[in-house]
Amino acid sequence: MSEASERTAVYRIRGEDDVLLYIGMTNSVQFRWNQHQAVQPWWDEVRSITVEWYDTRAEAAEAEEDAIVAEQPKYNVTYLKPGHGRRGRRPNPAAVDWKSFIIEPQDDDEDLLNIEDVRRMVRMVSASCAKTALRNTGGPRGFKLGSVHLYRTGHIRQWIAAAEASQCGDGPSADESDESEADAA
Repeated sequence: MSEASERTAVYRIRGEDDVLLYIGMTNSVQFRWNQHQAVQPWWDEVRSITVEWYDTRAEAAEAEEDAIVAEQPKYNVTYLKPGHGRRGRRPNPAAVDWKSFIIEPQDDDEDLLNIEDVRRMVRMVSASCAKTALRNTGGPRGFKLGSVHLYRTGHIRQWIAAAEASQCGDGPSADESDESEADAA
């Protein structure tokens, strides 16, 4: 059987509340599932997988592209990046009624940080190290504005202070301990 006529699957990986995380194509679902499990940072979000089989790889490839463009999975980038494939970009987003959109103001709204700014504040070697530190220590999640992930300065400062306190011990200082012992005597 030639590669073009090989039976091929298009699969959809979903997360909590049936959120579509990823659409892919493979002729070995188990192998691909294990690959995703081993390398994808979003793996902990996975809750289910559905599989559709096609008689040929070409049919599956067309179905995969159509599904990615139409369904906009959270973690796919192929067919959604500008200039890639025949469609080349995401469809125009739906209009938002900004007048009815309420957002609570924050003191540091004017002072937002990107991951490179966070990296410099925490003196990390790379932005990926800073992202890992944020994730592994329960740091602030931040938010996306367009394609840029941003963090509020105050939240990052609180996170740094908490991390420093946990490394130094957040108990009373030596002076405070001496005062409390003197009061007890």
